Amino acid sequence: MAASEKLSVLQGGFKKGLMDSVKEFVGDAKEFRKDFVENGPMVQGLVPMDAAERLNKYKRMFSDLERKWDSYVEV
Repeated sequence: MAASEKLSVLQGGFKKGLMDSVKEFVGDAKEFRKDFVENGPMVQGLVPMDAAERLNKYKRMFSDLERKWDSYVEV
């Protein structure tokens, strides 16, 4: 098998892995948004300290999603 054929086979595997990862990311982002709206810092009746803790929690979660996004955009 020629080198170009080997690369073609490898490329197909990498592309499938990337597509699966992106599909999972989209689901994770939708789930994050839903959870943020339902349980985030803007929920009615929260005391300021609880809202601040929730905001910090979602900042960390968003940072993780953003890191994944950046890695997919680079590819």
